[in-house]
Amino acid sequence: MRRIICTFYIAFFALFSMHATCGARQPTKMEPVEAIRISDNVYFHNVSITHDGRHYFTINGGNDSYCTLNEYDDEGNRVDTYDMGLDARSICFNPRDNRLYIKTYGMNLYVVDLEEESAEVVLHDVFEFDNSSIDTRSIWY
Repeated sequence: MRRIICTFYIAFFALFSMHATCGARQPTKMEPVEAIRISDNVYFHNVSITHDGRHYFTINGGNDSYCTLNEYDDEGNRVDTYDMGLDARSICFNPRDNRLYIKTYGMNLYVVDLEEESAEVVLHDVFEFDNSSIDTRSIWY
């Protein structure tokens, strides 16, 4: 009897596994929906956007004498603008330490202090290309 029950469980598990891994997958069909519209005043060009769970942040690049970090609420209304003084290429939010990071033209990563309207280098020479964006998986995941 024990052997029959064991064989039944093995057969059931094998059948269930085959169905879970061999079944035809159907693509998910979704229509894109514009949830909010963000309008930056950009002197050179937008380069990146991130969300911290409460606000959206955009960063502009192209010149270190004009680089603004813009903060928006979840409805797309501008909350504040910060002059960062960096030639930005990407911005991201790290949920582990609740901080914003900026990758500039070059190889460095900066952490942002919004109250001081400043950024400080936290990682030197960590990117392969000057004009690249952040691959957050390789930094903190």
